[in-house]
Amino acid sequence: MSRRRQLLILIALVLVVGSWLLREPETSPVSSEAVGLAPPDYFLRGMEVIATDSQGKIRHRLLADSLLHYPDDRPSELEQPRFTLYQADGSRWLISAGQGRFSDDQQEILLRDAVEIEQTGVPLPILLETESLRLLPDIHYAETADVVHLYRPGSRLEGVGMELHGEEERLILLSAVRGVHDDNP
Repeated sequence: MSRRRQLLILIALVLVVGSWLLREPETSPVSSEAVGLAPPDYFLRGMEVIATDSQGKIRHRLLADSLLHYPDDRPSELEQPRFTLYQADGSRWLISAGQGRFSDDQQEILLRDAVEIEQTGVPLPILLETESLRLLPDIHYAETADVVHLYRPGSRLEGVGMELHGEEERLILLSAVRGVHDDNP
């Protein structure tokens, strides 16, 4: 074997061993089984849930890009949930977020990550922005302890904490409220 060929083989061997030594260590995410939790038992893509009252009238509707359901007592997880609360007067509250969770009975939904609440079908619509929201859809109630930004034609308000009583059309900013009002929106 020629000296040149031996040198090329040695260089190739050094490159292979060196790249193997410098590679990133393989890490795997901690699975739910590794910490003693059951993995999801099913998932849905593009889900829609509609709840009606005893007369068949739609009370609320939930859309989400995906849902992970767990066989134990953990809440189901939602990606990109979009919730609509239908009011008796024909107006609606549209609520969206990056993520959400709810229990199987759907009595309480916890939303987080860029939560937006928009009231439509009224003369002066409202847009609210916050980072998290607790929603009780059956009684059209929502609350947060986070900072809330409220936008309405001609007004901007900011406060810490909020209660929204949808059926009563009552919105309460709980503390540190400040705002700007323009008579000529």
